[in-house]
Amino acid sequence: VARLDRGLASLAGVIRETTGTDLQAVPGAGAAGGAAGGLAALLGAELTPGAPLVLDALGFAERLEGADLCIPGEGRLDETSAGGKAPVAVAGACAAAGIPCVALCGSVALGPGAVRRLGFTAAMAVGRAVRPLPDALAAAEEDLAAGGAAVASIWAAGRRGEG
Repeated sequence: VARLDRGLASLAGVIRETTGTDLQAVPGAGAAGGAAGGLAALLGAELTPGAPLVLDALGFAERLEGADLCIPGEGRLDETSAGGKAPVAVAGACAAAGIPCVALCGSVALGPGAVRRLGFTAAMAVGRAVRPLPDALAAAEEDLAAGGAAVASIWAAGRRGEG
């Protein structure tokens, strides 16, 4: 890893000297966006955050019209989730539209306050048993169905209380 880091730093230096673009200063050019950074520096590509781009392409704001609740899924909701993950973009769109958004997750590593700061009404881990990851992945469909049913029951109970 150290050797790879040195090599990537060297490549970034060559790109900076050749093109004048400092990849370390380009948002989205590092980590998973490494290839995108090269395209931006060498070919002039414009980098656009993926989640908002996809939501816009789907017409997500229009699809929310008339919705009473939104339930996105996420493998792990944690401190990295704010860095452009799609469920957080969904939560933001829901918050802007005044629609509750409850995330169903494989695991939740944030407290309720942090979950709300990301725009979610709540987040719930759906695993119904402590098990190794391969077993949890194999049970994901069943666990998501049970989690969705639980959220729907809570939501419906709240709706009955409104009338």
